[in-house]
Amino acid sequence: MRLTSHFFLREWVSSPTAREKGIVNSPNAVQLERICWITVYILERIRLYYKKPVIITSGFRCPELNQAVGGTLNSAHRFPTELFTGAVDFQVSGVSLPDVFNFVAFDSRLPYDQVILERGKNRDNEKDNCIHYAIAAEPRGEALLGMTLWQGDYRQVFEPIP
Repeated sequence: MRLTSHFFLREWVSSPTAREKGIVNSPNAVQLERICWITVYILERIRLYYKKPVIITSGFRCPELNQAVGGTLNSAHRFPTELFTGAVDFQVSGVSLPDVFNFVAFDSRLPYDQVILERGKNRDNEKDNCIHYAIAAEPRGEALLGMTLWQGDYRQVFEPIP
């Protein structure tokens, strides 16, 4: 299913872990509406700004998948239907993560609950690093640096990072 001219639903639900474990990772209608909102109003704007592909590294996670990947119970990646929340992890092809983080958090005027520059386990490879973007009904506007999957402390930042 095409969500916009640059994004498809399969990018949001694709997961090696889901394939490996036979998990059906499908959003309901309310969750799909939020996925579309983030795609149209956030990811498309980022893609148009950089004029480069935005790669979703982790999008929607059904509860079973979220548990399988070690996500927290209250992960915004689950798009819980009782709350207006949702999250996506992404990279922009050919653009450094600090540049993307600074744009989203400080320059873009995009609304957000949290924007996190997450560093993965492998310090020599950017492959498991990402920008975590989350929405909420009452956004906190937190810009944070930290390790993926809450492996370390998150540090709030109040100005662009080098």
